[in-house]
Amino acid sequence: AEQLTPEEQASVLEIIAANPKLSSGGAIRVSAPAEVRAGRLEIELFWDKCPKACENFRQLCTGEAGVGKESGKRLHLKGNRFHRTIQGTLSQAGDVTRGDGSGGEAVFKGGRFPDEKPGLQL
Repeated sequence: AEQLTPEEQASVLEIIAANPKLSSGGAIRVSAPAEVRAGRLEIELFWDKCPKACENFRQLCTGEAGVGKESGKRLHLKGNRFHRTIQGTLSQAGDVTRGDGSGGEAVFKGGRFPDEKPGLQL
């Protein structure tokens, strides 16, 4: 079985410690997910509707923002995993700090920004 990296192990332990149901239980076995290659993914950005989110995504793709001011982790999507997928609807990725959807850091000063269009229809 493939071993988790020390960073992945630390993330798992942090998640377990924050969840009383998990931390009070017995042994937990965790393994890295199998690598999946699915082909090309095309993403359309709507600059006219959410320009800040689009710019954040663009910089996460290029890695040009460098290292996060809050997390100290590189702000780059390279190697980032999808942490949530709803078949036929959406896929979420981009949590560059924890990799599970509970973290993340934007490229902008302050690390996070509010939704530009709350309730925007997909």
